[in-house]
Amino acid sequence: MPPATSAKYLRWLAALCGLLVGGAGALNYATDPYGIHHYGKAGDWVKSRPRICNVERLHKAHAVRTTQAETLLLGNSRVLTAFAPTHPALWQPAYNLALSAANIYECRRYLEHAAAFHPPKLVLLGLDLWMFDADSLPEADFSEERLAVDADLRPQTHRLPPDFAAALFSTSAVRDSLLTVLGRGKKVSYPQGLRDESLLRPYLKPAHVLAENARWRRDMRTKPYDPRRPDGTNPQFDALAAMIRFCAQRDIRLVLFIHPLHAEILDTALADGHTYREWMTSVLACVEANAQGATTPPEVWDFCGFNPITTEPFPQPGETVNRMRYYWEISHFRREVGDMMLGTMLAAESHGLGRRVTSATLADDLARLEKEHREWRGHLETAKTTTR
Repeated sequence: MPPATSAKYLRWLAALCGLLVGGAGALNYATDPYGIHHYGKAGDWVKSRPRICNVERLHKAHAVRTTQAETLLLGNSRVLTAFAPTHPALWQPAYNLALSAANIYECRRYLEHAAAFHPPKLVLLGLDLWMFDADSLPEADFSEERLAVDADLRPQTHRLPPDFAAALFSTSAVRDSLLTVLGRGKKVSYPQGLRDESLLRPYLKPAHVLAENARWRRDMRTKPYDPRRPDGTNPQFDALAAMIRFCAQRDIRLVLFIHPLHAEILDTALADGHTYREWMTSVLACVEANAQGATTPPEVWDFCGFNPITTEPFPQPGETVNRMRYYWEISHFRREVGDMMLGTMLAAESHGLGRRVTSATLADDLARLEKEHREWRGHLETAKTTTR
């Protein structure tokens, strides 16, 4: 090929590549499949972004930058699905910063990240035993690089905004943009960080509920909670201590609450007679040891128990509709329960669910829980005998 022809060919090839790359970037920016460029802003033409559920940590790290939230809701998927930021007991604006399968370290880092843009006045943190597993690691879509401060609270600076190149020019972003455009009829959004209930609708079918229940029971047998590493440490408690000190130093009201686990999960957690007791003792000790100097001492609320809500029966094989009022399945409770919890903690409402606990009242709280557990087990045994 003559040199002139070769040069012309390369120019055309470079122009074509530039056009393709530029077009991909324009498509990805306009569609914004991960909700990091213009999510929720005036003129945002995309009303459904199904891919956000796969990249919650990416989405929320960017979305929370502009929320100016006075209240932050933190925790795992139980908070993500059941705690509406619009609840009247919350200081507004509020943002649900919970993350699926989050451990305490991730909650700590996202609190520090959000507070770098606007320190909240109120933080609510949902807790359960498995968030404190000593060997727990952040999920795959977690990245320290995209957070505003490092683990020592030093500002992180970047030449380009984190995730900028991947979200604009990667082939996966193009694929997700096309899926977003084609799936516009299926509404999936995260209003103020709250997971859209459309993602939970499969559990309206009893078969899905029973399959999820079986998975949880299997996982609880094969992946038990590990309270400490071989050297006796647990970094999740270190992360909790850091969160408590962070809030105390900035005059942020911190409310911690223990989820109302369904009776069948709580039964497993209480099975060995000591793990749950030791965990609760450690949580309260950590709170009280790190709250010095707090204008408003942290509160701890316990919603665990065996009551008409947590013992709600599951659908039976062969049923065609899931009529459960309080739970989606064995692991996740509905927004109605979240509303009751927020009302109990923040508005002095009485729903017969939850109580505030301290180290001084813990023994009585655990005795109450153990009594309810024995009565529930006895009821099950009686029911089995009656049906034989």
